[in-house]
Amino acid sequence: MLTLVRYAMIGLFCSHFSGCGIGKTDTLFLTRSNAGFEASAQPPTLELAVARQEGTVGPQFEGGKQLPVMSSFRFQNEGFFSPNVGSTFTTGDAAKTMTALYGEPTPYPDWTTRANDVKSDSFPGNSAVVLDEEPEPGRILGLFFMPKHKYQTNNVKPVYFGTDTSVGVKIAWTGLSGQIPDSAKFGYNRRELALAPITRREVNVTDPNTKLTDIKHEMKMASLMATVDTGVKDKELRRANPALDYSHLQYFATGEAATLLALQQDVRRAMHARMDPGREQYTQQFAGEATIKNFAINASILAFLEQGLSELQNAGDSRAGEHVAKLEAVSGLVKSKFGNRSFQKVTFNELNNPPDVVVESYSYPPNPPGSSNLQELTSLISIVGNCHKESEELNAYLIANQDTANWYSDPSSRVLMAPNEIANFKQKLPEYIDMIEELTLELSAILGSYPEIIDAYDYFESRMLISKESKK
Repeated sequence: MLTLVRYAMIGLFCSHFSGCGIGKTDTLFLTRSNAGFEASAQPPTLELAVARQEGTVGPQFEGGKQLPVMSSFRFQNEGFFSPNVGSTFTTGDAAKTMTALYGEPTPYPDWTTRANDVKSDSFPGNSAVVLDEEPEPGRILGLFFMPKHKYQTNNVKPVYFGTDTSVGVKIAWTGLSGQIPDSAKFGYNRRELALAPITRREVNVTDPNTKLTDIKHEMKMASLMATVDTGVKDKELRRANPALDYSHLQYFATGEAATLLALQQDVRRAMHARMDPGREQYTQQFAGEATIKNFAINASILAFLEQGLSELQNAGDSRAGEHVAKLEAVSGLVKSKFGNRSFQKVTFNELNNPPDVVVESYSYPPNPPGSSNLQELTSLISIVGNCHKESEELNAYLIANQDTANWYSDPSSRVLMAPNEIANFKQKLPEYIDMIEELTLELSAILGSYPEIIDAYDYFESRMLISKESKK
């Protein structure tokens, strides 16, 4: 905390004695994060903790209006020094855009529309504050004979914007303390600082009721953005070889580049990624990490989303309708990638005495077709998952018991399979299990390439949370 206070005091000193106007015509925004060990001689500091300091010094205009700044910090740890950290640091249009979109998909159909729209005054992420009266920042040092602070108009002012990030071990010497290091850090450490001047522009605003035009004062500051998403995960020993996976991604941008990055959903994930178990479970299942054990659950999730979002759509929620349309489109693409498949569908019911085994033909896409591509996809996922589960249970039953089951080729007419067909299927059952497992993994990989499913789940969950809060 002393470091943050020191920076703030330097800023205030600069404001009062050099005329730079921090808190009046300039905004100072800074953060400091430490997850691990930090020792420093100047100022004397010793930390072994997860520590975070944030601060801003900026003007407040008429009516309590302020220019936006936003920072976030996400920390998760598994075991000894296995941090997963996400951090965002934004000002101006980038701050407003990131917080407004939050977990929403990337807007606009193409990059040219995005690039043109961020230049427009009507851009929804425009963070400018419009004032009725011209703001008066006062005189330097508050003395009547000193010149007045001035907002930036047609003059040029510098923007100071920087970050400093380390993950691991960092030891620094300045030479002032001889052979003793000035600071030592172990873990995750990051500092972010922005000093941005505020611009003032006169604009003509027409009152929609009176149709009269009046001169207003538009205040704005630079769009700046810096994000980091980093993770170190200690893996288990595999074949006696230790493995350490590490990923690190940073973005650093100013101006329109910062605003355009803020529109991108993948960039915003460093801010909005949540750590609730349900979110992680669904993300893993649909991001190509699904296990065969959980595979059949995906069908119920998709069916649940289709029903829930359709009900919201019927209630007048146009966004829910857009997600339903995207899920249907994704299902059509999955159908195209997966192609035509034919295999045997196995059902094993050990609750009956003797048990029932049904081995029947199945084709995808089904004939006759389902009512929608999404319905066909949920049915396929459910069938493939259940086939793998029940064929393994059947295999375990055959190993442990003498076969007394009733074998059917048609469950509706209860047509018994011929003895040679049963013997042939038993012989090829291990190969069948491998084939179904390959189908499961292939279909899982295809599903993992479409983030629209997770986006639909996020939107539905957010609507349910809003509904729950409104009923309290």
